[in-house]
Amino acid sequence: MLSSTSTSSSPTDFESLQDYLSTLNEFQSIDRTESLYSDFSTSSQSNPAGYSINLTTWSNIIYQFLRLGLQSIQSSQSTDRLVLHVNDRLLDDFKRPGIGRPFGLYIPISSLSNHEPITLFRLSDFMSLNRPIQTTSSLPYSILSTVLKSLLHTVTGSYFDPDQRLQQLDLNQRWETVKSDWVHLQLVSEAADLVIERYKTTSATFSQLDRLFTLDQFKLEFTSNLFNQSKKNSTFSLTDTTILLKYLHRDRRVLVFDGQIIKFLSPEYLTSNGYATITPPSLTETDTGIISVRETLNRLNQQISSIEKRIQQQTDQAKQYLTNSRKELASSCLRIRKSLNELLTRRLATLDTLQSVYMKIEQASSDVEIMTAYEKSSSTLKSLLSNPKLKLENVERTVEDLQSLVLNENEINEVINGEMNNEINEDEIQIELENLVNLETKGNEVEEMKTLEERMKSLSVPEVMEDQSSPIKQTESRSEKVLIES
Repeated sequence: MLSSTSTSSSPTDFESLQDYLSTLNEFQSIDRTESLYSDFSTSSQSNPAGYSINLTTWSNIIYQFLRLGLQSIQSSQSTDRLVLHVNDRLLDDFKRPGIGRPFGLYIPISSLSNHEPITLFRLSDFMSLNRPIQTTSSLPYSILSTVLKSLLHTVTGSYFDPDQRLQQLDLNQRWETVKSDWVHLQLVSEAADLVIERYKTTSATFSQLDRLFTLDQFKLEFTSNLFNQSKKNSTFSLTDTTILLKYLHRDRRVLVFDGQIIKFLSPEYLTSNGYATITPPSLTETDTGIISVRETLNRLNQQISSIEKRIQQQTDQAKQYLTNSRKELASSCLRIRKSLNELLTRRLATLDTLQSVYMKIEQASSDVEIMTAYEKSSSTLKSLLSNPKLKLENVERTVEDLQSLVLNENEINEVINGEMNNEINEDEIQIELENLVNLETKGNEVEEMKTLEERMKSLSVPEVMEDQSSPIKQTESRSEKVLIES
């Protein structure tokens, strides 16, 4: 994936291509800009590093140029973001004051369209291919235009080496080889990822009816602000939308499109990377009928809104006439308002009827999906029950064998546990328990004696010897002796 060239502004700040170019580091130096705008094809041999840098820079510029919607409007009403229109107008758009037009621009266009991975794909070839582009063999050769093939036949060199033959053409001839409309495959893939992600996010509760879209509905719901476009270009052009639908149908297989109606696959059949696991079903007459009813409902709602506005206008006009004492004109407005009210009543009744029909169609569609799920569940259950392992006699035999094994295991446990219990003498256990209690008691007494001795040692002894023959002293001596012995 291409990396964007660093800029100092956000995408929505660029009002023109020149504003964008002025923020690029490569356009801050006149020498660097002249290098980019010159015919630097000869530097592929003399300065391969500089040649590669120029190619990368132009690749990034072309990517952002399209993604940001900076390309001049062509024949459509809005800017194309997925198609690069290589013509004289493109050269004029890139023209820089004091430097001129980028005559070397043909080099990156030729490289991006002839070397793997292919980034630019000729629009006519893109729309005519019936196979996914990833599986197209001899891709570089397949996208050579008739003009390029005829020009390359006039010079010497390897037919399969466009670069070698391109060097033998003059500048005008080189430009002729790339003048065309080119689909930018990386942007197409990115747009497809965003559309699929938006569809999966918003289709969590979609019924079959909600997976159907007209071309205008698809543009509004899935291409609005897809690349964070500015308000003046909030949706894709018709050309971009057609390219995107072609890619989603042919390469991703996530929808079918007949030129007017789009039908998405159910999200459950889409992989995490945006590809389908099954082939999408074809559009049916039922799908066409559903779209027809929905479009009629939309038109009726628009008509009702328009009638209501006209009624309000006639009411306001009648009041104005009355204020100016023009009763005849006020009466005329009221008669028109009455007719409009009658028309509004009829349209509302039609709308109620059609809404009721649409709800029944939606319910029937849901019932079909439910019955399909029932049928799949029934088929799956029938397939499982047909397994020989689930036959009644086999199940009964297996259960009996299992019960027999369980009983045998229980009997073995009883025998083992019974023998272990007979070997244990309860009297001996009781004696051992009493011995443990006695040992614990003696241990506690020893600990108490040690504590008492430590306390006695800490007592202070008088330095003057006292008369031991005194009755009082003898009594104290005996008391201490008793205390120590205890």
